[in-house]
Amino acid sequence: MTASSTSARLPAIGIAALLALGPGCSDKNGDTGATGGIGEPPDVAGSYQVTIGGVTGCEGEVSWVDDWASGPLKVEQAGGDLEFDFGDGYLFQGSIDSQGRYLFAGVVTHNGATLTVENEGSFEDDPDFDAPRWLIDGMFTIEVDDDEFTTNNCTLTSPMRAVQLVDL
Repeated sequence: MTASSTSARLPAIGIAALLALGPGCSDKNGDTGATGGIGEPPDVAGSYQVTIGGVTGCEGEVSWVDDWASGPLKVEQAGGDLEFDFGDGYLFQGSIDSQGRYLFAGVVTHNGATLTVENEGSFEDDPDFDAPRWLIDGMFTIEVDDDEFTTNNCTLTSPMRAVQLVDL
């Protein structure tokens, strides 16, 4: 399946909330930077394998997220800006702070319905792996707007976990 995508910016409230998390924080090594401000975000670019942990809402219909989000994910990074590419046109713009907290959002079409997608969570070092590798723990919130629904739309939430694919 292929998505048609509308290039979407993070909602203003999402950016404000993400920026509000950063001031006064230190990175995971306790470094607040030379001026006590926000440090650089971690380099999280790479390929990942995503697993969806079920859904609540939308009558428990996991296909609204599982069809396109489970499987390969490519994360591109330029500073604090991220691009999450699930393939087949499911592409979302996002950001990351110095603590590894991220947010991405966008609008895509899936099976004739409009999906307004938001995902927030964090990147963390994998403590159970002998080499550097990132884990992503996040939560999808997706509004499904489908004219086939009696109420015309529904909202689902779904946890996700992704593991970075690394060469050894």
